[in-house]
Amino acid sequence: ITLTGSDGSERTATIEETADGWIYTFPNLPVNYQGDEITYTVEETSVPEGYEESYDQSTLTITNTHKHECDVMVTVAVNKAEVLIGEVVEYVITVTNNGPYAATNVIVNGSIIPEGLKYITDNLTDDQYSEQRANLLSSILRGDAPSYDQSTGTWTIGDLDVGESVQLAILAKAEVLGKHTISETVTADDDSDPSNNDDSTVVNVIAISDLSLD
Repeated sequence: ITLTGSDGSERTATIEETADGWIYTFPNLPVNYQGDEITYTVEETSVPEGYEESYDQSTLTITNTHKHECDVMVTVAVNKAEVLIGEVVEYVITVTNNGPYAATNVIVNGSIIPEGLKYITDNLTDDQYSEQRANLLSSILRGDAPSYDQSTGTWTIGDLDVGESVQLAILAKAEVLGKHTISETVTADDDSDPSNNDDSTVVNVIAISDLSLD
């Protein structure tokens, strides 16, 4: 901590450790210099890693607040990149917290079914998802997460511990020919790395006549 006066002087502090931090005291400060009142400015020369600094000039108080940074990432995968019209496609959205601290207020936006795919069910709102999936597809995928609103495409996850992953699995029916993009974006409080907050994949719906026979 450095205290600098408007007269150009720097003052040395005495340091007292308390339960809440440290108190830096600058004793016997002169009030005036050459007839002018001295204004003092306090500066923290080195902010500890992982902390944010706030400064109150009126009380010469510096507060260091620990940043509980996390790194949440999202990935999107489909069981088939190409399906026949009328077939069922499953896509799975996975969100992971890479740490180093727990993530809070984790939300995925964009999970609405793209035009051309008709929502059937998902593993978060349908207790019979695994049974329906077994009937429609060839294997069972189990997922777990708090809340998904298929009408808005918002998946509210909440908190994620370090290293924890959750999945949203959705079944949809291919009803329109062409390529359909599924895009997802995850957000969280104090996310330190936005580069992995977006992901997308494409489902190509083709007609039966488009199949080639070898």
